[in-house]
Amino acid sequence: MKAETYLVERQIAWAVRNHIKLMKSPGQQDSVEEFDGEENRTAYTTTPEDNLFEPMRDDVKTQFQSGDGGELGGKMQALYSSSALGCNLFHHLRDLPHQSCLLDALQIPLEAAVSIQFEQKRPVMENPRNQGFPRDPNLDVVIRFESRRHLETAIECKFREPWSGKPGGNQSQIS
Repeated sequence: MKAETYLVERQIAWAVRNHIKLMKSPGQQDSVEEFDGEENRTAYTTTPEDNLFEPMRDDVKTQFQSGDGGELGGKMQALYSSSALGCNLFHHLRDLPHQSCLLDALQIPLEAAVSIQFEQKRPVMENPRNQGFPRDPNLDVVIRFESRRHLETAIECKFREPWSGKPGGNQSQIS
């Protein structure tokens, strides 16, 4: 079994264990059936909230809506959504009592943290269209600090992309 297929099947098993209804795509309401060896299956929750560990705060929802990646328009419903992964990993860290473990890992003093934001646009080059990119990226997570040494840490999450077979992807097999 390809690693990407294994990853998707593990996510489907998680959703089934948690009684989360799945469909083949946001526009195709057919339910996801038992695994029959099919590679590259798709699995989406009926709402983005079903794919999150905790309800998204209104300000975070606004951040996702402000991004131009269309994450709340169906992408975040994919069980292997990188933006849902980022939200699941960092949303609860927006509460000050939970930030200490993250800041310890980054070796940044707790009092230096200002905010954790999602889907933040950051320019990475001049004229991205001239370089073959449609636009500047929306970064999954941006942590801002009040520090001369460290102003921002940006995190781009990848869920199944490393195994997708696209350039730079890993074609490993799971047996």
